Amino acid sequence: VEKALKIKGHKDQQRNRGFDIAQCVADVTNAASYIVRAILQIRSAASACPEPKACAINIMNIISSFAWISQFTALAVSDCQVAADQKALCTADISDMVAALTNGPAAGIASTSDCADLPAPPTPPPPPPLEMHLPLDWTRGI
Repeated sequence: VEKALKIKGHKDQQRNRGFDIAQCVADVTNAASYIVRAILQIRSAASACPEPKACAINIMNIISSFAWISQFTALAVSDCQVAADQKALCTADISDMVAALTNGPAAGIASTSDCADLPAPPTPPPPPPLEMHLPLDWTRGI
């Protein structure tokens, strides 16, 4: 019985390690995607900052992207090694909180314009009437 439990425990550890490796890959992928996202948001903010509302949304989104970069990097530190890292998990939790606290207001502000009823586009004018072109009657002369 002890040997069977030991074998089962070993199989569970292997399966859990497989999950950790899959999560490690996801963490690294997410961190990389948020790096790209932050770069794109910085470029967008540079052109939108004359408009105060868009500027505020962009700045909060940039902060949240950097916080998510921090979160996924910390999770990768914990998930990519054999044993969990308590400090990395704590860092991930705090980073997630910062990201959520900055992204939530940005989404709220953005929704006031993105979800507003837009006026109907103007009705285009009717097309000009078709002109009738009759063939010249060459029998009458010019």
